[in-house]
Amino acid sequence: MGGSTLLWSGFVMFMNLNLKMVKFFSGALSLVLNTAVFAAMGAAVAFTMPQHDRVPVYEKIQEGKYPSRDDLDTGLIKLGLRKPTIRYQARQLKQELERETRKALNKLKADE
Repeated sequence: MGGSTLLWSGFVMFMNLNLKMVKFFSGALSLVLNTAVFAAMGAAVAFTMPQHDRVPVYEKIQEGKYPSRDDLDTGLIKLGLRKPTIRYQARQLKQELERETRKALNKLKADE
């Protein structure tokens, strides 16, 4: 992970210097090259990102398999970001219950 980050950082700095030189001459060409750099980065990640089930990301996308909410939450935990606490989830559910109860009461009052 650290090596990959170092490699991408070096690549981006190198491309940034080159893009500044290109931008000096042509803004449109700079935009095209910037887009190509980000497309290359996205493709590299899709083809080389390690997966738990050893299926590359691009194959999953071709098959229409996208990450579920649980997959995203697990990934966030691995990055050091915790799932919302139980207290937060309870507060969200309470607010939703209150909102739906108000809707139902307003509908009942309107029907009278």
